[in-house]
Amino acid sequence: MFPKTSGYLPFLLFQATAILAEPRTPYPSTNQTQGIQWSPCGFEIETLPMLCGSLSVPLDYLASNSTEMLELKLAKAVATKSPSRGSILFNFGGPGSGGRAELSSVAAQMNAYTGGYHDLIAFDPRGTVDTIPFSCFGDDTEKLLWQLTNRLIAGNASDTALGDLWAISKSYADTCQNNTNATGIGGVIGTAYTARDLISVVDALGEDGLLRFWGFSYGSPLGATVAAMFPERVDRVIIDGVLNIHQYWHYHDTEMWEGTDRTFSAFLEACVEAGDKCALNRPNATASSLEDGFYAWLEDVKYHPISLPDYSIDYSALRGSVVGALYNPRVYSDLAELIDGMMTGNVTDPGWQTMVLGLTSTEARIGILCGDKATRSSRMEETLPAIDEQMRLSRLGGDVFSSTVMQCARWQMDAKERYLGDFNVQTRTPILTIGNTYDPVTPFASALNASKSFPGAVALEHHGFGHASIAQASICTVKAVQAYFLNGTLPEPGTVCEVDQPLFSNVTWKDVIPTDLV
Repeated sequence: MFPKTSGYLPFLLFQATAILAEPRTPYPSTNQTQGIQWSPCGFEIETLPMLCGSLSVPLDYLASNSTEMLELKLAKAVATKSPSRGSILFNFGGPGSGGRAELSSVAAQMNAYTGGYHDLIAFDPRGTVDTIPFSCFGDDTEKLLWQLTNRLIAGNASDTALGDLWAISKSYADTCQNNTNATGIGGVIGTAYTARDLISVVDALGEDGLLRFWGFSYGSPLGATVAAMFPERVDRVIIDGVLNIHQYWHYHDTEMWEGTDRTFSAFLEACVEAGDKCALNRPNATASSLEDGFYAWLEDVKYHPISLPDYSIDYSALRGSVVGALYNPRVYSDLAELIDGMMTGNVTDPGWQTMVLGLTSTEARIGILCGDKATRSSRMEETLPAIDEQMRLSRLGGDVFSSTVMQCARWQMDAKERYLGDFNVQTRTPILTIGNTYDPVTPFASALNASKSFPGAVALEHHGFGHASIAQASICTVKAVQAYFLNGTLPEPGTVCEVDQPLFSNVTWKDVIPTDLV
């Protein structure tokens, strides 16, 4: 759901009262599926051999008289150990991100983390990649021209920023509403339909008819939704890097910023401990002095953007880049070099440009997220409590996605199906939630919140950095994941797993996680 940094795969949300909590009723699978035919994918990056296939599913699950179908494109990495224990489905975040290429790039890691006894499967969700891609523009040129004149900025970038974002949000919503492609598919790309797609895939696999799923970031409300809609189909569900699942459907995503400043402060503490390995470190520096210096400089950048030969770095781009880089501990050394270089006027490495991001948002992300939400507003003032809450929670990141609050407030297309119940649902087997201690956008509080919603669920605290548990390897966490997928064993409530992959080092997950844990 969030920025990508240096090739890192992000795993891409106030407990609110349900607006229209429907009585809990069964959600039958409406798709009579056939088996999936698999053949080699030939992806550019394959960490394990990948097989690809497709599955026809209803375009509109609730249109009982419709025969329209869409093709889900799937990818699979076959289990490396026997006997096979069935398939695990994955969603790596978003919304708006694909699934097949993402799985291919981390299949070896996921195979090691789950124990090797399961096939690993992902698909490109509705609205993404080539699966009825959502766009409000006729072509890329039209889209680029609109973006050039309607640039997203941070909510604190100026004293007129919020008014600008409110107007831009209306312009984009109107553009989408006037595009027949967008209006034609906007109602059928929502999370509830993707949850139904997960069950359709389970049916087509012809295994035991039960869902095994691991969802990261946006994959957490997706996993919670499919578990609540189809509780009798749950065999194993892990949601990792958890968004506030109540807020996702019923409010703006404010809780996501609860741990951002804590993560940045801990990053600076680790920098001081790393000594010469961290470019930001100074003689006799403390984490507090580094933080004070950073925020004073950041405020100066608001009025004096950094001008470079090929591009410039302004306040909004800088904030988005720092938050985005905190997703991935493997680039913390690069992040320290980038900040140090900009603060000292020594940004010469052209490679750093890839880390300096504007506040961009994929069209599919807005189409899915805002279509799901019941947060429409006709007046800017109605959005200010949520924006103020975000800014109160995080000095660093609270204004980064002020635009998203306003875009969803002004959105005009609703998902045809929204999950309007609560999550106090007894699943066939309890679910496992995982949250990092230092995650910039999905705090452990949200994982704990979700675990308290589903009876019997347990929250595991991964005492590491980055977005979701696979950002920084931990043998303890991997053992817990394997015990859950293989035996259904949950960790004891209150379990905290330490990490084994140091910051500011070249140690990778392969150096930490043995292949013979099980």
